[in-house]
Amino acid sequence: RFSIFASGDVALCSADQAEYFKLGNVINQDPIKIFNNERFSHYRKKWLSNGYKELDHCKECTIVMSRFHKTYVS
Repeated sequence: RFSIFASGDVALCSADQAEYFKLGNVINQDPIKIFNNERFSHYRKKWLSNGYKELDHCKECTIVMSRFHKTYVS
């Protein structure tokens, strides 16, 4: 999963509005190639192994945690 901003820039997540993890631009690049590029693959592997805690920009993010710990309001 990745976020695409109005400019076409692709970031690791919607919280990355400063484009710390800018991965490409869908206006001039194929989204499949962006998704499969080396940099994105590295970050994806970190995420899948809970290694996002090692990424400076992600380790304090509460949005990341809300994805794994859902709270339901009744």
